Formats: sequence, structure tokens, C-alpha cells
Amino acid sequence: MVNVQTSDGKAFNVDEALAKHSPFLEYHVERNEDVIRLVKVNGGTFSKILEYLNHHKQDPIFEHSDVSKEDFSEWDKEFVNVDQETLLELLEAAQYLDIFPLIALAGKSLTSILNNPDSHELHSSIENDATIISQGLTFF
Repeated sequence: MVNVQTSDGKAFNVDEALAKHSPFLEYHVERNEDVIRLVKVNGGTFSKILEYLNHHKQDPIFEHSDVSKEDFSEWDKEFVNVDQETLLELLEAAQYLDIFPLIALAGKSLTSILNNPDSHELHSSIENDATIISQGLTFF
């Protein structure tokens, strides 16, 4: 088990097999760190990330080039069917943790929202966080 602490101080025990799906976590596990501190991910978002990793724990570990836009199951699509703030937090956390399939999934979902003419509220919030979006959309 790997000890992880989020930016809001919440502690998690993460199975090493799940940690291998995140190059960021895997790097810290290999360095035998007692506690991996996630300075850019809060506990609620990390819980959601763990839900995703648990669902995909039997999947092969992907590199950026392995991820295709067509690789998303119905479960995946439902997973990112969340409010806009949560979707942006998931995308930012996935990028921080280098979870390539989740970056692609959240980015695709975000792209769909951006292409919706009724997404004025999201467009306004995105202007304040262009870095996340520009990084997330590089996969498309």
C-alpha cells in the first residue's frame, strides 16, 4: 500500500497496482517515499481518480501514444458526465498524475461541452484557466 496525502490533508492508502497507472505516483513509489503528497489535487477529486483507476485496474498501462479517442466505454462516458467544475478538476488532476487515458477522456468530454453553443458559463470559466484547457486539448 502507498500512503497518499492530498492538498487538503486527506490521507489515502492506495494499492501499488493502482499507483502504476499513474507515472507520477509510480515514480514516488519507486523512490520509496513514506507519503506521496499531492499538492495540486484535493481529496474529493483524488477519490474520483481512485474510482476511475479501480474500474480500470485490469487494463494495460497506457502511454500517451496508446490512447485513442474511440477507446471509451459507456462507463467512461458516464464517469465524466459531471458538472463542469468537477470535469475541470478531473482534467487538471489527471494531467498532474499523468493518467493519459483519463486526460484523453476528460479532454474529449470538455471538447464536446465547448462545442455546445449553450456552454457560455464554461467558456467564461475557461478564460480564467487557459493552461488546463490548452494542455488537455493537445490530445485531439
